Amino acid sequence: MKKREAAVVCGLMLLAAGLSVSALKDPQRKEAARPLTLHQVKPGVFTIAVLGSADPTTFDELARRTCGDLDPCTVGVWIEQAAPKALPFSAQQVAAQRFSYQSDRTRGVNSTTWNCSAYPTTPMPACMEPIERELPSPLQAFLKGIGVQP
Repeated sequence: MKKREAAVVCGLMLLAAGLSVSALKDPQRKEAARPLTLHQVKPGVFTIAVLGSADPTTFDELARRTCGDLDPCTVGVWIEQAAPKALPFSAQQVAAQRFSYQSDRTRGVNSTTWNCSAYPTTPMPACMEPIERELPSPLQAFLKGIGVQP
């Protein structure tokens, strides 16, 4: 019983110190994504640069905060200086993108995708298609609509 009590006390001390179990598993815990730069490249279309150390699981929340009530809204996330400042995006810029969020409530669109090859050890719910592959025609139409030529 003493070991169990010690484990409970240790757990409470960790919680009091503000440490999470995930932080113990990952000593190089990443911080929540914060914009280094944010550009509105077209009405309702934003590019954001974040630190390379930003936690990719927080990109979704960053994108939703950026959009707020704006509808439709598209947000792309890049690492540090790679974020485009204007349209059209080059193929290199599209390939360097780490995250994409698209929301259009009137059409029932709510999509989040990550560049999973950039985060091989972090399971992501949906991955971007690699740029080398043929893009599906709806994605081609969307990219063309926001001024991207893949």
